Amino acid sequence: MEISLSPRLLAAERYIRAGATLADIGTDHAYLPIFAVLSGKCEYAVASDINNAPLMRAVDNVAAYGLLERIKCVLSDGFEKISGFTDAAICGMGGELTARIIEKAGAVAAHNGVRLILQPMTRLNAVRQCILRLGFDITEEYTVIDSGKYYTVICADYDGKARSADNFSLIYGDFSKKRFSDDDVRRGYIENEIDKLRVIIKGKTVSQLDTSAENAMIKTLGALIGS
Repeated sequence: MEISLSPRLLAAERYIRAGATLADIGTDHAYLPIFAVLSGKCEYAVASDINNAPLMRAVDNVAAYGLLERIKCVLSDGFEKISGFTDAAICGMGGELTARIIEKAGAVAAHNGVRLILQPMTRLNAVRQCILRLGFDITEEYTVIDSGKYYTVICADYDGKARSADNFSLIYGDFSKKRFSDDDVRRGYIENEIDKLRVIIKGKTVSQLDTSAENAMIKTLGALIGS
């Protein structure tokens, strides 16, 4: 029996390393660990959720694919009851919640070589700031479009070196490390971000507030697509 992933989960799956032990935090239906194990990328995985109802969905799905011996389903608040993983995925949560889960994990995730695969729905700047400060290096990001919305996956590896970034890079990422599913998605993503900034500028202008920061970001983003 085959399983397919949505474009945003496929974008996350691309960063799971061969031979990894995957921890999928907030797993919901457990589609990501099931796919990773069935594909041969992972021998073993943990699917966890803080709520019992989604965890039971995960158990049912894992059982349906005959993987109960290879995917452990755990009721856990973030990383609280999770250990022994090499790669950890947190997908589909808000950015502030994602950052709090990582912050709370502390030493659980702070081991050389541990990889975080993160797909925040909002506030990516909060996630980037958190993981850089905690000693993770953002090695690459990948943006796709799924059901008309843009989703970015952040891949970060722990090496213990605290980092910082300028405001533009916290909000949009380091474009030297950003990848897109195709050129149309790259242009569409940048144009979409410019449109958001223009809405902010319009509101600030009405309130007679300074818009220099937004205008500067529009200029930087526009230069990336030659506009």
